[in-house]
Amino acid sequence: MALDEDAKKEFERISAIAAEEAKSLGHDWIGTEHLFLALLRYEQPQKLADTQDPQLNFMLSQVEEIVGGYGIPLESDVASLLRDSHVDCMRVRNVILSIIGKREKEIPAEVLPGLTPRSKKVMKYANGSYADDREPRLPAPIHVLYGISMEGEGVAAAVLESFGVTLEKLRHAAEKYRPNPS
Repeated sequence: MALDEDAKKEFERISAIAAEEAKSLGHDWIGTEHLFLALLRYEQPQKLADTQDPQLNFMLSQVEEIVGGYGIPLESDVASLLRDSHVDCMRVRNVILSIIGKREKEIPAEVLPGLTPRSKKVMKYANGSYADDREPRLPAPIHVLYGISMEGEGVAAAVLESFGVTLEKLRHAAEKYRPNPS
């Protein structure tokens, strides 16, 4: 089954965010770790505000809870899924960054980092997983997370495994992110 246009756009957006992550770290490649970092950022809107006033911060956090309760995502599906699996996304991000490090090398704006062979494999698994998914399909970013877990050898898979996250656990936890049929 071929991917629909929306899925293609989502996979392209994930790759673009991964390229941003790679470039921001001075890397001229997109590894599984960059794909994973992109998933943590995907669809994550900006916080309403971060002020020095504790009362205002409390009020804004209440507004975010209310807005989030009405189906407007305050974090990515992947970040929510990992949180539901008892994984702290900030810790995951910090572990990945401690492993891959940041290079002082500046990547020119016109340079587009390419996918490593492992990242290509992740995206192939993600595409296949998405295409094979039953209707209504899970969001494409969750399939990329599946792809990372299925690939099993990259930095991102090792970090997931170190947090006790398996493909089976991901699939079980992801069912609540399946859209309701219209």
